[in-house]
Amino acid sequence: MKFMKIILPIILALFFSVCLTGLNAQDSVTGTSTMVPQTADKSKTKMNIIKVNLLSPFFKNISFQYERVINQLVSVTLTARYMPNSSLPYSGLVYNMSGSTDPATEDAIKSIKMSNYSISPEVRFYPGKKGYGRGFYVGVSYRYSYFKLNDMNYIYNNYPAPDSAINFSGSLNAHYGGVLLGVQWFLGKHFTLDWWFFGPLIGYEKSSMAGATNVPLSQEDQDDLRDFLENDFFPNANKTVYVDQYGATVDMKGLMYGMNFGLALGFRF
Repeated sequence: MKFMKIILPIILALFFSVCLTGLNAQDSVTGTSTMVPQTADKSKTKMNIIKVNLLSPFFKNISFQYERVINQLVSVTLTARYMPNSSLPYSGLVYNMSGSTDPATEDAIKSIKMSNYSISPEVRFYPGKKGYGRGFYVGVSYRYSYFKLNDMNYIYNNYPAPDSAINFSGSLNAHYGGVLLGVQWFLGKHFTLDWWFFGPLIGYEKSSMAGATNVPLSQEDQDDLRDFLENDFFPNANKTVYVDQYGATVDMKGLMYGMNFGLALGFRF
């Protein structure tokens, strides 16, 4: 029974785009309504914000951000995200999206384990009259992400026999650049609500995966596995694939895309 060739790309696309969530934040100042950058009166203005991404728990990770307001128009942020090793978020939804009724496919999806972390500096520009981290903003960011994948099974024969799958594991490093559009509101004297609703990302990834089986693969199974890795697994990536009777390795590099969106609650001080 062959692993459906659309399943793994769906999993990876969802997982990389879903896990690419970030954070955003800002600050306020009293007085001025001019558009000219000014040095804030630090005795009256809270120039620092610490935020937590309210959407992160839904994707099995935690994400925090620190924002420093520089002046009326500009702030800088640093965001960190961490996901401990766990099952794929919304694995049931991924299985339903596949359209499969195959129990082997369902078990393969639910067995995948993943961990990741990322760090992202960003510069934000607030063009509105209030500024100082308040109102509409445009951001420019860089992001480094590391992903670790385990228990990603390629099912090839006589499911559910113990020798019916190759268990792949590996890691992926990615560097992204992107822009961000969002709005931040001040809630009283100390709190903020930050909503970033549009954040396209483009980046470069380099990864390595390896899988082994204790039972030698037939020539037919080797050919099927090689065809899957070369044509269906990250089809647009530049890949080096090696397959023999005991398993396979694949090294990849190429472009990756994602979308950054989220909602964060912040504390100003």
